[in-house]
Amino acid sequence: MNRSDLTAKQREAVDARENALLVIGGAGTGKTSLALWAARTELERPENAGSRALFLTFSRTAVDQIATRSKAVVSGIESRIEVSTFHSFAYRILRRFGHLAGVTERNPTVQSASEAKLLGQSVDRLVYDDLMPLALRVLETPAVAGLFAQRWCMVVCDEFQDTGDEHWDLLSMLRVSSRLMLLGDEHQSIFGFLAHKGVQPGRIRDTATLVDRVVELEQVSHRDPTGAIPALASSIRERRFGDESVRDAIAEGRLRIHSGVEDDGVVELIGGTLDGAWQRGCRTFGVFAHSNQSVAELSLQLADANVEHELVGLPDAEADALYAMLASTRYAYREAEWPDVKVALGTFLTASTRGSPPPLAHALASDTPLPSALEERLDGVMASLVNAAEESLAEVAAVAAEAWTSLGVVAGNAPWERSAPSFISLCKRTEGRGERHLDDLAAAIGQMRASAMFDSRRRRSPAVQVMNLHQTKGRESDAVVILFSDSDFHGREVEPFPEASRLLYVVLTRARKEITVILGGDPHPLVAPFGSLT
Repeated sequence: MNRSDLTAKQREAVDARENALLVIGGAGTGKTSLALWAARTELERPENAGSRALFLTFSRTAVDQIATRSKAVVSGIESRIEVSTFHSFAYRILRRFGHLAGVTERNPTVQSASEAKLLGQSVDRLVYDDLMPLALRVLETPAVAGLFAQRWCMVVCDEFQDTGDEHWDLLSMLRVSSRLMLLGDEHQSIFGFLAHKGVQPGRIRDTATLVDRVVELEQVSHRDPTGAIPALASSIRERRFGDESVRDAIAEGRLRIHSGVEDDGVVELIGGTLDGAWQRGCRTFGVFAHSNQSVAELSLQLADANVEHELVGLPDAEADALYAMLASTRYAYREAEWPDVKVALGTFLTASTRGSPPPLAHALASDTPLPSALEERLDGVMASLVNAAEESLAEVAAVAAEAWTSLGVVAGNAPWERSAPSFISLCKRTEGRGERHLDDLAAAIGQMRASAMFDSRRRRSPAVQVMNLHQTKGRESDAVVILFSDSDFHGREVEPFPEASRLLYVVLTRARKEITVILGGDPHPLVAPFGSLT
């Protein structure tokens, strides 16, 4: 979006000078783009020479989106704009200042969610939920608070409606000498299950009285300029399935509905839907299902049908792949035991399959007997690692990088293969450092593992991305396919399903061109009205 493309309301937000500004706008109304222009405007003021702007958001996807949209806007000042997730920002604070403030040890490590799920929470490592409260304790230290208060002239919070009390406390600490811009839409508040952390739909309304100015954007979608998809999504959020906007979307082919679909026909229908959307000019596709378990099962079925796709939301899998390769390398040099390698492989498998750890992961992490064929393959990997250690670290790295794929387990091949080149490259850089090389390798992988847990690593992704409904926030695709299984549990709400309907709104508004809804024979009351539209 160029500056000349800004609407009157967007320009009002960009040119505002109040210390605290709340910008309200629906899905696709350009909140992030105007915030980037506002940051540029602020950084170009003479009094802010040398200052920086900070964008805080929730997901790695959102970080990617901001980085993608910012190229034209921030040309020439890229180094002065920082974009981070809240938890990545908290982790940076702890790594740099935690030990100085007496809150953490030097270079604290964080246990991955998959490892905690498989083995239980570690007593000597942090977990994800520790990061925000500990970072707040560090920021309460006067010296650290003073340093951070002077770093940014502007702080922007994206998706403000999803913030909890800890996020607001952090923003309050950072805004002491910075302008604060909050971006949000109460209709996209979909994390009500975190009410115990202060996440609730009324946050925007409550905050409106605490800021200096509120700007409400025109409800014009830049994602779908025709307005057809935002209109039908709003109608469905309000439970008006018979609205003219919904009927028109169906008549124009923007909304397609298939009801009474049997389980064994879902993948074939999805494949046909993707082919048809491609013929109609769509080039990016989102396939959404309700739960982690249903997404994992759908991903396996699509793989069996040779539908190339990415299972979104598995950054831990890549991080745990690196850790398993490191464990294999340590074993080759007799700095780890073979059970340590099996535990690392089980942790990787847990990260790669979503939901509860699969039986094979538990077996790898314990003394449970494995299938004889798998035991033989593991023995082969073990022997190859020992033999490679007599040659060079590069030889060991090559064996470790192939360890998982040589086992013949289908799940996890994609994230493992994405991580293998990074591991081999790290080994090349650390080889020749004598006794230090494994320590240096472990330190580098520890940093990469933390980065994979908290930050986005942008790469070219397949055109088809598969994810659960809550992971759709911040994403957009030309065509969206939504699978609602009869077994889906949508909470204990009843009509009009206030929270679940907001989730539907978010999911539907991810589409730029068209939406396909797939229902079983006995759909949940939340989505059953779609069936009557066929």
